[in-house]
Amino acid sequence: MLSGVRTFRAVCHPPNHHSEDFSAYTDKLAGVFVGLGAKDETADALYMNHHPKFTVDEEAFQTGVKLFVMIAARKLLGLKG
Repeated sequence: MLSGVRTFRAVCHPPNHHSEDFSAYTDKLAGVFVGLGAKDETADALYMNHHPKFTVDEEAFQTGVKLFVMIAARKLLGLKG
């Protein structure tokens, strides 16, 4: 749990390019690509992010910001894991 935020679980998917060029960065520096799920559980149907009826659970943004701040802080403090 992140500082009172709902718990989340990591889901590892097989490698996929997702139309991103992120791998060009990791050719030069260590890195990880993180996808933050934001499924709106109240939506009747699921639409892709470029569809006009796409909806998102905006709480996911707060969770994502807290996650990335925690990762950055740990890195800056020299903590592992």
